[in-house]
Amino acid sequence: MDKKVIQEVEELTMRLQEDGLKWMVPFYEEHEISFNELRILRIIDESGRLTLNQLAQHMRKAATNLSIAVSKLEKRGLLIRETSKTDKRIIFIEVSEKGHELSKGSYDYFLKLIEDNVEDEMVALHKALKDYSDKMASLNLG
Repeated sequence: MDKKVIQEVEELTMRLQEDGLKWMVPFYEEHEISFNELRILRIIDESGRLTLNQLAQHMRKAATNLSIAVSKLEKRGLLIRETSKTDKRIIFIEVSEKGHELSKGSYDYFLKLIEDNVEDEMVALHKALKDYSDKMASLNLG
């Protein structure tokens, strides 16, 4: 493999991410939610309840950087905070029914955009990226 292939993969990855964000803009605007806030909602919705530190690990960000977004989502009724019954220092975050509906709606919105157009390519891309990610992880580079 040469340098050009690596550059093209980096460029395509960046372009796919930018395009995905652009396609979702109407959804973000309609629901007054940012990409990062929706990502938080989706991660918690798929994981069940998490602590702020667990969420930070999933997102590969510092917990302090997520605290404001989590508070904003809680104020909107999309997330619920619950103190642990066994350890009052631990606070769990979970998705409310309203948050679950928004998370599910975001997937439905995206699927409707791509259905009958690039669904097969999306499945193939997912497999290729997953295989690549798994191989890179097995190299234990960092």
